[in-house]
Amino acid sequence: MESIVREIRAIAGAIFASLFILVLDYLPKFIKKKRLEGEYTGEALEKRLDVKIFGGWKMFKKILEINRSEATLKTGDTLPCRSENY
Repeated sequence: MESIVREIRAIAGAIFASLFILVLDYLPKFIKKKRLEGEYTGEALEKRLDVKIFGGWKMFKKILEINRSEATLKTGDTLPCRSENY
């Protein structure tokens, strides 16, 4: 039962993320411009307004694959630390 719930969450998350990216791609330019002004300026901003980032079915499958993967670290795991870096 736990694996079914995990799979449903992975699929639901992939659908939500894909729809979110798709909606962002098709926002009116004036809204996209407001949203992107902090990251881009000038000609870079104008180019970015025309770029679509949603990759279709391949992107959805990759998001789903990421959502299905399990973390390699668990709470309480120790991480290697090099004291000379800190």
